[in-house]
Amino acid sequence: MSTLFLDIDGVLNSVEYFKRQGHATPSMAIPPIDRDAVAVLNYICDYSSPEHIVLSSLWRRDNTLQQMNAFLASFGFRYNLTDQTPIFETPTWMLDASIIYGAIRGDEIKAWLDEHPDHGPFAILDDDGDMGELMPYLVRTSAARPIGAQEVVSVVALLQGEEAPAPAPVSR
Repeated sequence: MSTLFLDIDGVLNSVEYFKRQGHATPSMAIPPIDRDAVAVLNYICDYSSPEHIVLSSLWRRDNTLQQMNAFLASFGFRYNLTDQTPIFETPTWMLDASIIYGAIRGDEIKAWLDEHPDHGPFAILDDDGDMGELMPYLVRTSAARPIGAQEVVSVVALLQGEEAPAPAPVSR
């Protein structure tokens, strides 16, 4: 049994995806999900068979799990989200985006883990980098580019209860 925590923006879409579609930034004129990224997510799930796929994205604030499952299926996702992390309200003094999305996301995931002690090995697939004590389980994607082979290897390793390999050096 294993658990995958899934973010949407920066995981299933990227700046590069939007540029390929002819837009420099996200646009209502194009689908917000990259089918190629969904294919990569399908591969991760095919290979590692997580029992729980938990939505940790801000998308859970405006959509039910049923809506998200139908939406992701329309882009080719062959699995179902099984749950979502709790939503913690953020004090207004913390509304700076550099603060809100990191610590709070990690706290929400930690709360879900505490409520589900049988979660097994887990991985967090997210482009946000502040997960607090959960950092060793974060496979950080880049909002700039699509999810790649290094992220796949790391997620699968974590879901199999292994340590994620160190990221490859970035060539310049």
